[in-house]
Amino acid sequence: INNPLTTVLGYAKLLQEDKPEGHPDRNGLELIASEAERMKGIIGGLLEYARTPRGSEQRIATPASGIAREAPPSCAPAAVIRHVTALLGPQLKRAKAQLATEVTSTPAVTIDAHALQQVLVNLVQNAAQAMTSADRGGGTITLGVRPAPGGIATLITVADEGPGIPAADRAKVFDPFFTTKDAGAGTGLGLAVCKHLIATAGGSIEVGAGPHGRGAEFRVVIPNAT
Repeated sequence: INNPLTTVLGYAKLLQEDKPEGHPDRNGLELIASEAERMKGIIGGLLEYARTPRGSEQRIATPASGIAREAPPSCAPAAVIRHVTALLGPQLKRAKAQLATEVTSTPAVTIDAHALQQVLVNLVQNAAQAMTSADRGGGTITLGVRPAPGGIATLITVADEGPGIPAADRAKVFDPFFTTKDAGAGTGLGLAVCKHLIATAGGSIEVGAGPHGRGAEFRVVIPNAT
């Protein structure tokens, strides 16, 4: 599906370039291109959901037996958060949202850096959209990292100042294709993919009310690397 879809998208954009501003065909071509982009996102989400990520595994030898085994992927949460902050800065500025970080020193965690980045980008973007949809004119998203209780895992939180998620919907937000967004505004796959990536790393993700009972807060727990 991706190959013909890429052709449709490419030709739609070429045709747009041939049409001057105000041409009656331009709006239709823009719609074709935007819907093709949306379909690519749906397909990408389905593939990601169906695929078990292998991350950046590598072969290492155990001293006792000399038998090679695969090292699990790992990354430093603080480094990933710095990258996400830089990556989403312009987008959040347009949404009049501020990103505050509260990072405590933690060990590396058992997830590939690209997978953790995908999770955090999705959660932060959702938070910005929630505040925009509430007509708040922006707000603050707080991204925190600290040791989880027990000391064997790391807790990552993403909290916003939006309208929050009704208690009745909290158990369903991680289901594939469930969305509270307007038609065409979301695929309902983002949080399902997040849950899949975190579960593959041996962790968990849940959502509840934000600090002081307002907004929403997503809590991600990932085991520390050993």
